[in-house]
Amino acid sequence: MSDSCVCPPNDCPKLVRDCSAGNEDAWSELVKLHTARIQAIVRRRLGYDRRAEWEDCTQEILLQISRQLKTCRRPDILCHWVGVVAYRMAVNFVEQPNRIHEPIKFEPAAPPAPNNDRMECIEKAAENLPRPLPQVYDLKLQEMTNEQIAKQLGISVSTVYSHLREMRRLLKHCLED
Repeated sequence: MSDSCVCPPNDCPKLVRDCSAGNEDAWSELVKLHTARIQAIVRRRLGYDRRAEWEDCTQEILLQISRQLKTCRRPDILCHWVGVVAYRMAVNFVEQPNRIHEPIKFEPAAPPAPNNDRMECIEKAAENLPRPLPQVYDLKLQEMTNEQIAKQLGISVSTVYSHLREMRRLLKHCLED
C-alpha cells in the first residue's frame, strides 16, 4: 500500500464532505479515482486462482467504503484510508471460502404445456392401469404428497413411490416424440 494520494491536491477533505452529504458526482469521482488502486490490492490479495472473484471483492470494498466514509477521521489522507479499508477487506475476503464453487440455484422452468394428443394418450393409458395405480394417479392429480397418498390408501410411502415409478414406466410412451 502506497501512501501517495491520487486525489487532486488538497481535494481529499472536500471529496469526503461531498460524498458524506450524498453528492453522487463526488462519489463517482471518488470511485473513478480509487477503483484501479482497489483492484490492484484485490488482485494481490486474492491471487490469480481466484480471479473470478476479483470484481465481487472490489464491489464489496466500494460498498463498505460508501458505508464508512463518514467515519473517516482524517479526510486529509483519504487515499491512505481507502487503501487500508481495501486491504483489510481483501484479506477478510481471502479467508472466506471460494464463492465461485458454491452451487448456483436456478428457478425451474415451467414445463411445456402438454398437447391434446399427449393428454389423450395419458388419459387412455391411465384408464387401463392395473389396480391400485389409478387411485394413486387420481390422488397425485389432486396434488397430494406421497405421504398423504400413503395415508389415504393405507399403504407405505415406499409403495407409493413404487406405484408412481410403475406409472411413469407405463405412461412413458405417451411423452416420447
